[in-house]
Amino acid sequence: MPVFKAVLKSVKAYWMTFLIYSLVFVSFAPMQAESLAERNEKVFQEEKLAVTVIDQDDSLLSRSLADELGKTQQVTRIRGYVSESEIRRLKDDVNFGIRDYVLILPDGLGQAAEEGHTDIRPRFMQGGTSAAGQLMTTRIDQYLNHLAVYLQSGYKMEDALKDTAEDLTLADESRVVLERQEVRLTRASILFCFNGYSLSMMLCIFVGCLALKFRQKDLASRIRVSGLSFWKRNGGFFGAITAIGILTAFLVIAVVLLDAILHGQHDVPGLPLYILNTLALMCVGLGLGYLISSIAQNDGAVNLLANMVVLSMCFICGVFVDIRFLSPAVVKAAHFMPLYWYNTGVETIAEHSADGTVGEAFIMQLVIQLAFSAVFFAGGLMISKMRERYNG
Repeated sequence: MPVFKAVLKSVKAYWMTFLIYSLVFVSFAPMQAESLAERNEKVFQEEKLAVTVIDQDDSLLSRSLADELGKTQQVTRIRGYVSESEIRRLKDDVNFGIRDYVLILPDGLGQAAEEGHTDIRPRFMQGGTSAAGQLMTTRIDQYLNHLAVYLQSGYKMEDALKDTAEDLTLADESRVVLERQEVRLTRASILFCFNGYSLSMMLCIFVGCLALKFRQKDLASRIRVSGLSFWKRNGGFFGAITAIGILTAFLVIAVVLLDAILHGQHDVPGLPLYILNTLALMCVGLGLGYLISSIAQNDGAVNLLANMVVLSMCFICGVFVDIRFLSPAVVKAAHFMPLYWYNTGVETIAEHSADGTVGEAFIMQLVIQLAFSAVFFAGGLMISKMRERYNG
């Protein structure tokens, strides 16, 4: 209890640090939410692409397919055979963004479709994994699949092409294929995602500086002569920082709710789950801050280490940059960091916010965050115990 009260009294010495990071969250989180919300909307809209169609078949099918793409895209049609060197040049153009999409319609495509053969299929090249490029590949596949059904039912090629074009125009199925609810984050979920930075940074620096203060030689000596054991002293300290962590976590939650109300949203779907996920992140921030304090020698080192660790995790784990735009190698590395599991938890809640059933995946994400927290605390305790024994 004496240590608990002493920690709470020491909080006011770091109120300025706490205020600065609180202002960073209040100022930049809404800007991040506004930017990402607009970007999410654009991901699901069809974009006009600069498409090059290499028509080596020059059949009724190939001409009709090029015309169909021309209704929604900027199509350049090249008739006849194209050399391999020219194809390599086109591939380089796609890689460097000069062209968005290249479609190669091989010789014999029309005849193969009429005869029911599937061994001759179009080839395509697209830059990266853009949603618009994937959308068009899906649309081309649907066009050919619909056409095959009509031809196998006895339709003539002209009639089959006409009915296929009408079907795709009416159904617009390609838009449905790409729309995945789990990546369409709401404004509130984007703000909770940004908590990965704000809450982690506030707790790391706050707890790190407090723990370092209680390791100062004079103060540490006075606490030791009080007769309290190592575990009781640390138990009182952990109780105090847990109280601080809970207050901080509910402060950032309150900011998210206030932002939602100001933007006309009086209900945040999945709020209890967001709170659980935030509390798990709180444990991670407390543990990481305690571990950093056991390594650092002064407040400046705590700030430096906290910024290095938390900012690195934020960039790798999808807090600042949507994880869909990161390379597979970076995503694999992110699995070994707690912020990845917090961020995945936010997406899981957003995906299932309508029915509220997140299943075992969300429980696993919470457990992994708590496991990271336990490892951080254990590491900090081990280093602190060794340091105390070494220093006498």
